[in-house]
Amino acid sequence: MESQPGTFRRRQDVMSDDNRTKLQAILGDKYDVQDMIYRGGMGEIYLGLHKTLGTKVAIKIMIQRLTDDPELKKRFHREAQLYANLRHPNIIHIYDFGTAEAFDYMVFPFIEGETLYQKLQREGRIDVKECLHIIISVAKALAYASENNVIHRDVKPSNIMIEKNGNVLIADFGISKNLKDIELTLPGTVLGSPKYISPEQVLAGEADSRSDQYALGIIFFEMITGNYPFQGTQASALFYSHVNEIPQIPEKIVPLIQPEIINIINKLIAKDPASRFDDFNSLIDELTIIQMEETQIHRKDGHHHTRSGKNSSKPMFYFKSALLITGIAILLVLEYFWLDMRQTEKIGAHSVANNVQKPVPAANSMQIENQTAETQITPVKAETMTTDTEITASQNQDKPMASLLSVSEIKKLLLNFGEPDRSGLFQIGINQKTFQIGETIAYSIEAVKDCHVILLNFTTNNEIIQLFPNRFHPESGIQAGSVYSIPSQGSFDVTGPAGLETVVGFAGETALDLLPLAFDQSPFVTVTDANPENLEQMILKMRGKNPDHFYRRTIDFQISNE
Repeated sequence: MESQPGTFRRRQDVMSDDNRTKLQAILGDKYDVQDMIYRGGMGEIYLGLHKTLGTKVAIKIMIQRLTDDPELKKRFHREAQLYANLRHPNIIHIYDFGTAEAFDYMVFPFIEGETLYQKLQREGRIDVKECLHIIISVAKALAYASENNVIHRDVKPSNIMIEKNGNVLIADFGISKNLKDIELTLPGTVLGSPKYISPEQVLAGEADSRSDQYALGIIFFEMITGNYPFQGTQASALFYSHVNEIPQIPEKIVPLIQPEIINIINKLIAKDPASRFDDFNSLIDELTIIQMEETQIHRKDGHHHTRSGKNSSKPMFYFKSALLITGIAILLVLEYFWLDMRQTEKIGAHSVANNVQKPVPAANSMQIENQTAETQITPVKAETMTTDTEITASQNQDKPMASLLSVSEIKKLLLNFGEPDRSGLFQIGINQKTFQIGETIAYSIEAVKDCHVILLNFTTNNEIIQLFPNRFHPESGIQAGSVYSIPSQGSFDVTGPAGLETVVGFAGETALDLLPLAFDQSPFVTVTDANPENLEQMILKMRGKNPDHFYRRTIDFQISNE
């Protein structure tokens, strides 16, 4: 942009324009480089536009005067490699990396949202439910990084991004910052932000994942109370506080904080690393229990129920339970006769044409399918065609139940059940489309309006795995705009054998509860041909549902031995 007559431009603005011009010359074949959106002590970030795809990107460069430092250049390259190898729905992924005479650069997706630092500045104290969501999401990312022998060492609110849909991402692996801002990382031997550095990092001790726990604990304290736990703004004063001072416990600031949360925060910010959690998964387990209890406390009727249950009435509870059980028994009897009357109705009320458009596969780690969605969803009727694999209820009524009790037959039924989701009610995400045995697989679901979702994986081992709902999220209901990661804890490893696997999902205003949520060691319900009772239940459940009320999506992915 040209300067106006009679005005003067700051030197740094001139430098940014110069850098942008150089960057455009380097990336011009693929990206249109636009405005600078961030400047730090180590580099700059520019907004860019992919010329072919039309998608926004963020282009990060190391400022030119630092590229001559071999250690900093090496650290920048290491950061790019970490992003490329850490594929997790809560870690920002990298599109591209390159080196040129002017600067080295990385290209990331442009995140529509804000940083946790910006949110804290705007809101102060954050709601407990949202705190738990953010902390659990970051903990999952750090757990995955730790399992891959990566320690972040610079966890802080400005490195935590919250997308508009609520998904949480952590960024900025491996780059030290300038001392000019206490939010920025100190160069030198003490690596970490003064406000969030652990005692062992201050003392130049050995840093491990428990150092990241400490930083997350300070952030948790700050979110839940609206206050930073220590006084002072100078780095030396903050270093002293981290090593020597015990923070004022949140309970004195916010009396309504649950004691379980206070205990977790105190454990995270313990001075001795040995007093913290053994690993992030242990932390996630405890936080998930609190999160589930918090969800149960805030019920849909808007009343707040105490954990202690002092206000509850046990006799009334037993009386209501007895009524509920009696009602369920009556409904089951009625359903039996109703199902018997519907034996001639079709299961797949509308067959699907061979040319039904499938969702576009994700282009990057956990990238959700990008399709236009409408607020009001109107069913789109698929043209009825007869195919070799088409299975309808009228065809199946002539078959005895025993002939349908196999995983392969259930798959045929489900692939023709419900309406194809042409209007984009919900999306299914997967971190890649081809896997080798032993690699990690991750899924996600998202909807444009509140609805109920079920997600089933038909494996090459002739199994049906119900991915959602599951033990971590036992309810099928999902909220509009929220991204649900699967698994929400731990990880899935591809076991094979080689072949094509299919994930089919259904969304509707009511639940399509095909399987009972009974868990043993695994948090996911699994059905095989050895479970005819569950297969029979799935068929009966489908016969008891109107296919017009559910929308279907499928994703196929390949498993390879190579």
